[in-house]
Amino acid sequence: MLKRIVIHGVAMVMVTVGVFTPASVAAQTDAGSNEMTVFAGASLIGVEERDSDRFFLLGRGDFRPEIYPGPFRASRSLDGSFELGVRYDRFVTDRVAVGGDFSVAPSHRLTETLRFGCPDGRLCALPALLVPDQQRVERLAAYHYGANIGIDVLGGPVRPSVIAGLGAVTYDGIGLSSTSLAVRFGAGLRAGAGPVSARLEVLDVITPDHAVTARAEHDVHVRVGLGVRW
Repeated sequence: MLKRIVIHGVAMVMVTVGVFTPASVAAQTDAGSNEMTVFAGASLIGVEERDSDRFFLLGRGDFRPEIYPGPFRASRSLDGSFELGVRYDRFVTDRVAVGGDFSVAPSHRLTETLRFGCPDGRLCALPALLVPDQQRVERLAAYHYGANIGIDVLGGPVRPSVIAGLGAVTYDGIGLSSTSLAVRFGAGLRAGAGPVSARLEVLDVITPDHAVTARAEHDVHVRVGLGVRW
């Protein structure tokens, strides 16, 4: 599903590039204009919180054994989702735009696993339980929003660009409900003629303190869209 979205989006942009000719945009300037883009794509995140290493420390020095409080461990993982969104850009110069976007990735899969039994080579304060691993899977939505600055590297009908910004991501589910700050970096390609343009973007959304792992994580977004400028 995610692979098909990316392939179809790239094909759409390539068709747009082939149709729009340099002559059709020779007299066009973006400075002072606005653009609204509707996009689709994929959030390619794949993170995992490994088994928690919880233990009591007994004794002193180098001879302290690690004693687990109980014969169980928990872990969580989060997979990707398709994405739909909208963005607004204001071109302050012919090559520099500032704006913001909002998107929803509605089908992330959160998997929570509870494992019973002591890890190899460790001691447990309680005896091991002969219980099979328990697993719960939940579909949850992620809402991405933020502000960006985009700079076109080249002029002309087909414009490669670099993107940077600041935003946040909110996960909304039973097993995960939180909002985290996010930093954005990426690159894109914009092609158009007249008021219509097509975009292809790859954006790395970096969350310094991710809700699943409590550490920095990368969430790569691949987006394709159609925009109208006025």
